[in-house]
Amino acid sequence: MILDKRFIIRFISYFLLIPFLPLWHLQKLIRRNPNIWVFGSWFGHSYSDNSRALFNYVNSNHKEITAIWITRNLFIKKYLQNLGLHCHLT
Repeated sequence: MILDKRFIIRFISYFLLIPFLPLWHLQKLIRRNPNIWVFGSWFGHSYSDNSRALFNYVNSNHKEITAIWITRNLFIKKYLQNLGLHCHLT
């Protein structure tokens, strides 16, 4: 029997995800605030792209939403905080 590449990839990824499934269901028990939105870009190393544009749009036009930028770069954090925006280090 010849196995399709897609079948093999699905099979392997299924077994990699099994340990995380209980955590996925447990996270549903935690209450969330729909007015807090978290943004980030390039694994926390950049302040760019569409996520930056949406972050800036939400901050300018939707005061009821708390937009938070997540970064690993201390310079980005200081830059955003100097602009008066919410930013946290991971």
